[in-house]
Amino acid sequence: MGACLIVREQASWMPWIIEFEQALEDIAQELEASNPSMAEMLREPIGKFAFLDLSSLDADRFRELVQATQRTYNRLAVEEAVSSPDPLHYFHVLYRFSQLKALMVSDPRVAGDTSATIVISDGASWQAPAWLSDVVLEAVAAHFALRPGYPALAQTLLSARGNGGTGHLDLRPIAGGEFCAVLEAVKWTYRYYVVSTARLSHADDFYAELSPKVEELHGMFQADERSRDCE
Repeated sequence: MGACLIVREQASWMPWIIEFEQALEDIAQELEASNPSMAEMLREPIGKFAFLDLSSLDADRFRELVQATQRTYNRLAVEEAVSSPDPLHYFHVLYRFSQLKALMVSDPRVAGDTSATIVISDGASWQAPAWLSDVVLEAVAAHFALRPGYPALAQTLLSARGNGGTGHLDLRPIAGGEFCAVLEAVKWTYRYYVVSTARLSHADDFYAELSPKVEELHGMFQADERSRDCE
């Protein structure tokens, strides 16, 4: 059975109930010392009803919640890597939580004009809003859990995120297995965000901006000559 977390009008995150409740609890733990009333608000639906509406939060309270959600993602990226015995579980936790975070960061109450860049080759650079670049980088980094052997590269990707990172990633130096690992993860991201119609969120404006940029990035990777060694 699914749950529903409304971020704003026509933008809702709809995971399974167990994922919904765990996400709320994880964020509540991040807030309970600094804002216990907000932590209580997040815990209110747990075990009762699988629904939470954040659309009425004012900009200040919503930004505080977004900041806590960003910190929670960073904490989970470390904790789940240590505690989760199942790489697939780790992957699902991070990419689903990443999408919730992206829906929140892209909200008009938060969104700014910051951008991020991925340099693929001398003739191919990809630019996108910081929140959108973070969705891609976090999906690719999480995907490495299914293909162990590249922990340093995964950390490089997360360090290049637009929110909390450098906002710049240069992939020109990588080759061989590293490039193929990134390409494989980009292909998965393309299939999920562009090809698939089974979506975790109901957010037309979110996908309308995200999907074309993912398709553009996928095309750049496919056109790179290093991709010939990944067949």
